[in-house]
Amino acid sequence: DFQAGLDEANEERLLEKSSLEYRFTHDRVREASHNIIPVDIRAQFHFDLGILLFSTTRGQELGEDAFAIADLINRGMQSPSSKLPAPNEDIADFFVLVATKALERADHVAGLSYLKLTRLFLPQDHWLNHYYLSIRLYCLLANAAYSCGRLDDANDAIQNVLKEGQSIEDKLDVYYVLVTLLMSSKRAEDAYSVCHEVLSQLDENIPASCDAQELAALLRKTNNVLNTMSDSELLGMKNMDSSDRLYSVLRFYSIMVVVAFFSKPQMMPFLTSRIVQISIAHGVCKHSVRGFVQYAAVLCSCKAMKDIPGACRIGRMAMAFAKQFNLSDPHIYYGYFGFVACHTEPLQACADMIRQGFIIGMQVGDISTAFFNAIQHIRTALIGGENLASLLKETDYYLKLTDLYAHTLPKQYLKIFRETISVLIDKGESTSSGEVMENPTTTNIANISEAAAFHKSIQSFWLGHAERCHHYTEKMLPLKNETGWLKGVIVLFYHGLNSFKLLKKSNTNRNRKISKNAITVLEAAAEHSKWNYQNKVQLLEAELLSFEGRKQQAQNSYTAAIEASRASKFIHEQGLACELAAFHYETCGNACKACDFFNQAKSCYNQWGSKMKVEFIDRQLARFQISSKSDS
Repeated sequence: DFQAGLDEANEERLLEKSSLEYRFTHDRVREASHNIIPVDIRAQFHFDLGILLFSTTRGQELGEDAFAIADLINRGMQSPSSKLPAPNEDIADFFVLVATKALERADHVAGLSYLKLTRLFLPQDHWLNHYYLSIRLYCLLANAAYSCGRLDDANDAIQNVLKEGQSIEDKLDVYYVLVTLLMSSKRAEDAYSVCHEVLSQLDENIPASCDAQELAALLRKTNNVLNTMSDSELLGMKNMDSSDRLYSVLRFYSIMVVVAFFSKPQMMPFLTSRIVQISIAHGVCKHSVRGFVQYAAVLCSCKAMKDIPGACRIGRMAMAFAKQFNLSDPHIYYGYFGFVACHTEPLQACADMIRQGFIIGMQVGDISTAFFNAIQHIRTALIGGENLASLLKETDYYLKLTDLYAHTLPKQYLKIFRETISVLIDKGESTSSGEVMENPTTTNIANISEAAAFHKSIQSFWLGHAERCHHYTEKMLPLKNETGWLKGVIVLFYHGLNSFKLLKKSNTNRNRKISKNAITVLEAAAEHSKWNYQNKVQLLEAELLSFEGRKQQAQNSYTAAIEASRASKFIHEQGLACELAAFHYETCGNACKACDFFNQAKSCYNQWGSKMKVEFIDRQLARFQISSKSDS
């Protein structure tokens, strides 16, 4: 009798009994007790002990002890000699409960292990006689397997539910996982179709397309409603119950917006407006929070509206809702700090918060959104002037994770970013991955083609290839979708600076317009954030004044650009402003000032981590040394 043995060990003070628990009086006693169990029956011993503890504690609140019991049974099942257990619905239900607890604490590996074990305790006819337990099991299994990067296991679980599920409500969880799985495999159009199918079954009517006038009218109508509500009225909207059918509608609209970014960006105004309308009319939930952030992002970028203050207000309301719901959602970090806050908040701070979104995504098992945050983090940090060596290290870390979790779409973006960082460090001489990249411009995903052209433009600018920079910028601008505002502003900044090199070769009206257009766009951006964009305006103005021969005004603008870059911590742009100022002073015949600014540029590029630019500046300084020797 097992219980009698425990009582006897307690009397001999080998075990201590506390309530329902038995503990060894010392770790050595536990180790010795374990070692006297014959090896060939240890697995069966663990299994029997686990089953006994499960039986004697059934119906009680076990807390952490539930994991100990489950681990004993699990350990007993791992032996090659273990026999399949007899079907037992109570034990299966217990393992689903323990797995749920493990997943809630973000222990997806343990959760997946428990869920796989659960299937062994179900009879073959479990879909017929234990339907609701089977639905819970396979929905959890799909989520856990996806979070662990076991995409084949996730897909198997999904297909089981889609085949056996009796209603759309029972299938919603696996449909959601299916959408994220398709996105991770670069099948954005298929993911969009799944969202459309699900929402249609939930009685939502989504048009195949909308023309620009219809979308502008829809945004204006939605915006007018929001503008009539005060901040307190917005924050005071009633909460939607999670059992409400519209809760599921909002859930799929919010993921459909993300999918649309990659497959049908023209539909984002419709989708986000619908989320806002439902939330205002029927109440808010955590999916509303995503929707409000996404709506704010669309409002920032839509040419028909371009309401930055209004968009930022909605974005801030969404972040307040997130606190109200105690919500740690990686979608919110990605959407708000990646597409809304970049208009008004320091880019360096935005990059830090987006990285936090990546961490949260990994913790909660939302791997797909975690990688979207990773993409946006590297992009924003690169634009913000983060040290290149640190950025390369973080990019390589993200790339390793994309391999681990078999996510091909974010990997393609990160490889593009890595190439740029490597070029900026040392032209890829020692930092290149050595991997031959597929041509990103051949993809059917427009955003990747846009990203590839954007990065080729940046690389060409810093390498000093003016014609190539112009080519890739002209190639990118028609591809730029409305949510790619930050990339568009930055590429126009480089395009404007690059145009002065083109003007020296071909002083055409078209080339003259490039810099003036860039100044206009950057001035509009600087109205909302001097920190992010004022230094860029001043540097463009300095180059224009220098080109026009207004020397003193140019020198004042170079000084202002250098100081603004330093104050805003854009070390790379501070170096660039010093470099261009040096060339200006050289043209003016002031070699002493030119050398001084070249040395300042070199110091900045050293801090940025660009060996390539440091070597370029050294070559410029060497020219002055040679010239000085020739003069003497």
